[in-house]
Amino acid sequence: MYELTRIQESLIRSRIETLICRRDYSSYALREKLRLDGYFSSVVKESVERAVEVGLVDDARYADSYARAKVSQGWGVIRIERELERKGLSTSLLEGWPQSYLSVASQKEKALSLARRKRLTGKNDYERIVRFLASKGYSFELCSSTAKQVLAESAQAKT
Repeated sequence: MYELTRIQESLIRSRIETLICRRDYSSYALREKLRLDGYFSSVVKESVERAVEVGLVDDARYADSYARAKVSQGWGVIRIERELERKGLSTSLLEGWPQSYLSVASQKEKALSLARRKRLTGKNDYERIVRFLASKGYSFELCSSTAKQVLAESAQAKT
C-alpha cells in the first residue's frame, strides 16, 4: 500500500501540471477531477493543498475570472452566486462583490438589452421576459420592471 501511495504521489503531480496548463481550476474542481481519475483521497488532498500553497491553484483568482466571464455573458448576481457555490466557492473570495463587478445601472442596462432581443408574440410576453431574465440570475424586481419597460416600448412603437 505504501508503494502504491508513493507511485500515485509522483503521478498526481504530473496530472495536476497537465490539468492546470490547459485551464484554471478551483481547488474543489481539481480535487473532484483527481478523485474521478481514481487517485487515493489522501493523496488528492495533500497534492491539492500543496498546489494551493505554491500558488498553482488560487480559488480567489478562479472565482474572479469566473465571475467576470459570466458578467460579460449577461449573467446576473443571483446566478453567478449560485454557480460559484455549486463549484465550492464563496463570493467572499471576491473583493467588492457585487458592486465592483456589476453596478445596479449596468445590471438594468444588460437586462434591457437581453429582454429587447426576445421576440414578442403578444401572448404571455411579460411572463416570458420575466422567466428569461430570472433564468439569467436577475432579481424579480429587475425582471419585472424590465419586462414592463420592454412591453411599454413595444406598445409605443406600434402606435
